[in-house]
Parts: sequence; structure tokens; C-alpha cells
Amino acid sequence: MMYINQKRLVEDFIMLAKIKSYSGQEKEVASTLFTILEQIGSSVKSKSTEESSFSLSIDNTGNIYALLPGNTDGLEPVMLCCHMDTVQPGEEIKPIIEDGIITNECAGILGADDKAGIAAIIELLHVIIENDLPHGDLEIVFTVMEEAGMAGSKSFSYNKLKSKIAYVLDGSMRPGLVTTAAPYKNRINIKITGKAAHAGVTPEKGISSIQVAAKAIDNMKLLRIDDITTANIGIISGGTGENVVCSEVVMRAEVRSHDCKRLEEQTSHMHKSVDDAALYYGANAEFDTILLYPGYSISENDYLVRCFEDACDKTGLEFGTCISGGGSDANIFNRSGIKAVVAGIGVKDPHTERESISVKDLTDTAALLVNLIGSLPRVE
Repeated sequence: MMYINQKRLVEDFIMLAKIKSYSGQEKEVASTLFTILEQIGSSVKSKSTEESSFSLSIDNTGNIYALLPGNTDGLEPVMLCCHMDTVQPGEEIKPIIEDGIITNECAGILGADDKAGIAAIIELLHVIIENDLPHGDLEIVFTVMEEAGMAGSKSFSYNKLKSKIAYVLDGSMRPGLVTTAAPYKNRINIKITGKAAHAGVTPEKGISSIQVAAKAIDNMKLLRIDDITTANIGIISGGTGENVVCSEVVMRAEVRSHDCKRLEEQTSHMHKSVDDAALYYGANAEFDTILLYPGYSISENDYLVRCFEDACDKTGLEFGTCISGGGSDANIFNRSGIKAVVAGIGVKDPHTERESISVKDLTDTAALLVNLIGSLPRVE
């Protein structure tokens, strides 16, 4: 495709994918990216008389921020974002290419989620500088711990941003699809305390917290609640031995919904199920809820989406919108006053040992970014 150096793009992705960067352990990949961005910044400064032509920093949490100032007056500032962390199945990462598909030769994640997006952004910067393409202020944010509840974007200092719009390069959708809505999510911690007793000698003196939990779960509506709401009990643990009436059970659950009212209704229903079961058996129950992230919804007619559609047309990609059942840094950006959507990058089977990305989707993503920068409107 015009401008894109596919060989460089693929090599950059493979180089980044080889660096393990589990959530909370992004230091090495962040250092590598910082060096790459420093080199890009040096190229910019060599062409500019302004000492401040390119700025780069890393905050105390580990998020990287870079600003490429615009070379064309009046164009809308925009932020592009990816996360640097990955999930953890597997240890070795040896990317290989077979029939145009990049996978991990070893048993484990590839890390295309989200290093494919990072590689596409790096290629975009190269292309802009090499071809002196017109653009407004371009802000790059690489976050840490997105896979751990978006901890990086939650701690980011938004007062430094010029941009009021953002595109988050992430997700398993094909290039050309953009997520215009994502749910709210409650994380729920449940602790049920019963009474221990010898299971074979005096079981009637005990209160089985497992039995309480079973009754509570049996009375809950779970999994798909309605078209925009889900609920799940993901972790349950407790007990010390088969000969002891279990005195304590701990559960981790979640509720997601695109509607805040339905989120709270489902959460309250699960809370009541736990309290009723505990009361029935004479146990104690604790039910703690944390709003892990807020939801967002952006109109398909918003210019943020229309600019993306225009870029798809220029790239030869089929445009489309969708809603997501998961959260991302975009949820946090929207809460913080930055209008953001998630753009698909074509990762297949993320978070699994089957994870892959095609060279074509990687290239299409980079090309789409080049056209997106040229599709942004002028500031009124």
C-alpha cells in the first residue's frame, strides 16, 4: 500500500511481540518503545527549527506520552492509544509467519493484543515524517495494565492533552470496524462465613458456607440476562478438607451492562440472593461492589465516527460499527472528557494460545491510520 513499509512494520511488530510484558511488568517494552520514539523525535527535530517540535515523557505509572506537533494549521488534534501489557498464558514468544499469518510457534499468547496496534502507530509516525504528510497535533499514549482493569489510563494525567478525540487501536474486530459503545462493569467480591464442624461426627453443629453459596447461586439469574446485560460468577474458593464443614467461601463475580440502571438492578438481585441464602442457613455474608469502569455510547453520526468511515473509504476497507461486551482504555477516556472509540486491528483469538494476526490486517491498520490523519476536520 502507498507509503506503508510492510517489511519494517512486520519486523517492528515481531520485535515488540518477543518482549514479554505482562500487566505490571511492562518496563522492558516501555523502555524499547521510549527509545524508538526518541529516534523518531530526533528525525523530526532535524527537520525543524523548533526545539520543542517533538515531546516525549513517561509518567510514574509507566504510561508513555508523545506529541508530534501539527504541521498544518487548523486541523483537529487527535490522540491514538494502545496498551503495552498482555495476558499471561505461556512463557516463550517466538513469532513465525506462515501463509501470511503471524502466530506464536510456542504454546502461549502472541501479544498482538495490543502490540499490533503499537506497531501500526509507529509505522504511521515513520510515514508522516518520511513523506511530510499534513497533520494536526498528534498525541500518542501507550498505557500500562489495561488488562488489569485499565489501571494505566485511570492514573494518566489528562490535563496535558490537547486532544478532545481519541482512537484506541485494540480489539479483535477486523480493520474497518469501530466500537461505538461499551458497557459499565461492576466487580463483586462475596464472602460467606458459616461455622466449621466435624463432617462425620457433628455435622449438625456446622453451617456449610458452600451450601449457602450453592443456594445463593441457584437463585441468581446469570450469564446472558438481556440483550445488553451479562452476569457471571467467575471464581469460587473455600474449604480445608472433605471432613470439615466449610466455614468460609469467597466468590468473585461481575455484572456488565450498557445501561447503568440495569447494571444496578442485576447487582442488587445478586446481592439479595446472597443475603437471603445466608439468612436461611444462619450464616453471615459480605457483598462488596466496585464500579471497575463506566460505559460509553457515541452516535454513529458523530464526526469521530464519520472521519473513521472516510478513512476506511480511502483505504478500501469496508466500514462498520459495533457495540462491545468488554471494556478498554476508551471507557476511561470517555469518562475523562476525551471522546474515544475502539478501532479493530484484526487480532484473532486474543488471550488464547491460538492468537494470531495476518500481515494483511496489520498493514491495513497502518494504512487506515495514515488516511485517518488526513480525514480529520479543521477546527471551527
